Amino acid sequence: MLREEQIQSVQNMAAGIRRRTLGLALSRGEGYIAQAFSSAELFGVLFQCVLQFNALEKPLVPHAFRSVPHAGFNETGMDYYGGTAPDKDRFFLSATQYSVVLYCALVETGRMAESGLEMFNINGSVVEMIGASHSPGMEVMSGSLGQTLSQAVGVAIARKRRGDTGRVVVFMGDGELQSGQTWEAVQCMNHYHLDNMLLVVDINSCQVDGATKDIMELPTPAKRFEAFGMNTHEVDAHDIEAVFKACEDKKSGQPTVVLAYSDVCRGMELMRERAPKFHFIRFTDDMEKQRYQAFYDQMPAAQNKAEDHA
Repeated sequence: MLREEQIQSVQNMAAGIRRRTLGLALSRGEGYIAQAFSSAELFGVLFQCVLQFNALEKPLVPHAFRSVPHAGFNETGMDYYGGTAPDKDRFFLSATQYSVVLYCALVETGRMAESGLEMFNINGSVVEMIGASHSPGMEVMSGSLGQTLSQAVGVAIARKRRGDTGRVVVFMGDGELQSGQTWEAVQCMNHYHLDNMLLVVDINSCQVDGATKDIMELPTPAKRFEAFGMNTHEVDAHDIEAVFKACEDKKSGQPTVVLAYSDVCRGMELMRERAPKFHFIRFTDDMEKQRYQAFYDQMPAAQNKAEDHA
């Protein structure tokens, strides 16, 4: 059970993630806003209460893009977690349209310097709108078709065989549950009894082409995961205590899956006029942008601001 001060800290972080993401979208004229508003508490709980990483001496400042991976060069964003260790967790972001949420979470927890957000979606920067393996907090090249879960399963198998005690944690979007590769990976999770895996799915009921139910409905996802032998929980994505309890419920021989039902307009009702298409928001004109700017101006300032030691 979380203490009151922990819950308050997660709430502050969630508010900071929403504000930073909206601020970036206003400065760029477009952005993945809905993803931050649906998943802010999920990232807050994961990064403050669940994930175990190495400590950093100070927030890291992102560098410029150096090269694509090639022989002898395979740079990743794992430095923001203090590297890897047998007793520490590995975090994989599968739905890379949430990259901006991850970057804001790194800033909020003092792992990335706030100045790094100024490099967001700038040519030559690794702080990419669609993060790649070299982006802050990223380890592999992700996608929207479930490839990351398969890669994470391979890592989890290797870690289990080595005797590592750290978990492999994967964050996905519900649209990825439409992919066959996702269910092949889930089958592997069950076959290899990967109780060192935690899968968190943001079920915000929307994807790039509209409402998930209209594109390809996914009825009873909990029953599907349970049929594959998963330790499955359904929670309100904005209920901090419920999310934490579900993530921490570990069962021997069973991977844990948390299906978190969220609201893409949580805390910002004016966005509902865009229904059912929330995936990517590009301001249509100056008047609309001014309305979002007015909302941003009345949002409280981030309270978990990381110091910039650059």
